[in-house]
Amino acid sequence: AGPLVLSLIVAPAHAIVALLRLPTIVSLYLVRGVLGTLGVWSLGVLHRQISRKFGSDTGLYFIALCCTQFHLMFYTSRTLPNTFALVLVNVAYASWLQERPERAVALLAVATLIFRSELLLLAGPIALYLLVFRRLSLWRFVKVSTLTSIA
Repeated sequence: AGPLVLSLIVAPAHAIVALLRLPTIVSLYLVRGVLGTLGVWSLGVLHRQISRKFGSDTGLYFIALCCTQFHLMFYTSRTLPNTFALVLVNVAYASWLQERPERAVALLAVATLIFRSELLLLAGPIALYLLVFRRLSLWRFVKVSTLTSIA
């Protein structure tokens, strides 16, 4: 699903590249550029919520930590399942911090089902937290999870 969405986003630019008979490496750069932009955008979404919830100093520490992690910046534009999942997980975390549990559960379900099944180890404790602290009812959790899984 991730590569399909990415190809739909890049298709107009790729058509121009093909029309101008540019080397195919240009299309590769476009794909990686768009994916990298999505990754950085998702980190920005998470950063804003961290800053709102925990203060601007914590937000700055988060950005500094992200910038010093070589692998995060290196892999942000790689077309790997982990990279597609990272975009969804970052937005899911931001949704959780915004206290939008349905959106967080839906995004984690999509990331887990489509990209990385081991994300269940991340989604499980978040779901447990949401249920135990009554941020989300069991009925609503089952409904969101089931509908997301079917879709």
